[in-house]
Amino acid sequence: MADSPLVSIVLPVWNGERFLADALESIVNQTFRDFELIIVNDCSTDSSPCIARRYADADSRIRIIENKTNLRLPASLNEGFRQARGRYYSWTSDDNLLHPTFLDALVSEIEAHSADLIYSDFNSIDESGAVASVSYVADAEFLVAQNVVGASFLYRREI
Repeated sequence: MADSPLVSIVLPVWNGERFLADALESIVNQTFRDFELIIVNDCSTDSSPCIARRYADADSRIRIIENKTNLRLPASLNEGFRQARGRYYSWTSDDNLLHPTFLDALVSEIEAHSADLIYSDFNSIDESGAVASVSYVADAEFLVAQNVVGASFLYRREI
C-alpha cells in the first residue's frame, strides 16, 4: 500500500449541513496530518454535498463517495471502508468535533502498545460548543459483553 495514508476516517453524512463544516474543520486541522477522509454522502437533499465538495476541492486528502440510494448506517460506513487505504480506521459523524490532537494521541497509543484497538473518554458538547458532559469509557475486559468504545477510537485495518 505505497503512498497510503496511515489513517482512514470515514464520515457518513445525510442532510448534515448544520454542523458539517465545523466537523470538517476539526478534521482537516488535526495536528496529525497523515490521514485520508472519506465522506460518504448518503443522498443528502440539503447543502451537505456542496459543503463536502468545497472541502474536497481544497484538500487532496478528502474523497467523496456518492451513494445512489439512501443506505443509512452501517451500510454507508461499509461503502467508505471498502475504499479506505489506511493502516488504521476510525469514523465520525457530521455533528462531531474532533479535538485537534485526537489522531496524534490515538496513533501514538495504538503504536506504543501494538494494540488492535484503542479508545478513550470523550466530551459531549452543546450547540454553543461548551462541554455538556464527559463520557468515561469502560475497560477493555467489558468489550466481550457490551460496546464500551464510544465516539473516540482507532483500530487496525485487519480487525
